[in-house]
Parts: sequence; structure tokens; C-alpha cells
Amino acid sequence: MEGILTNPEVLAINSASRDNRQLWIWPRSDLHVAWGARETTGNAQFLALFNLEDAPAVVKVDLAEQGFGERARVRDLWRRADLGILENEIAPLLAPHACALYRLQS
Repeated sequence: MEGILTNPEVLAINSASRDNRQLWIWPRSDLHVAWGARETTGNAQFLALFNLEDAPAVVKVDLAEQGFGERARVRDLWRRADLGILENEIAPLLAPHACALYRLQS
């Protein structure tokens, strides 16, 4: 896996995204966080998930509820790997204090 400062797909979010926002914190103890943004060109969106727990955890996002549509083609930007088309939700198991970063396209 490339570092954050050398991964061109991750770096592109800095200059090619808009409407950057926190989507939610869950549960109320602030241990899971989701962030979203839209691509400046095209219809793709970005999604970052954070596990702030001291243990592994599934951090689940309902795609339609968060405005991503019911199905999305998903790319893992950290790993630079296509995950295929996901329906209804994305629910990665994240290590303690880990994050995931995705590009979603309808």
C-alpha cells in the first residue's frame, strides 16, 4: 500500500473534490466517523470511514441513505483496487484506529 503522500488517487481528492463534509458519527460515543465529498468533474463521490475504537469494528454505510444511490462501483483508493459493484451498503472491517477511503460511482 502506498503512503498518503505518494498515492496519486488519494492526492487527487485534495484538488478534485467539493462539498466535503462529515456524514455522521456513530455511535454517540464518537467511535465511528464517515466523511464524504463529490468529485468536481463527473458523478463520482468519495467516502472515508474511520474506526476510532481500540478493537476491530465493522463500519457500515447505507449507500442510498447517504446519497450514493442503491448501487455503486467502488474503488479502494488506499489499495488502488477495484472492489466491483456493491449494493445497498459498504461495510468494511477496520482495524483499531484505521480508516478506509473509497471512490464510488453510480
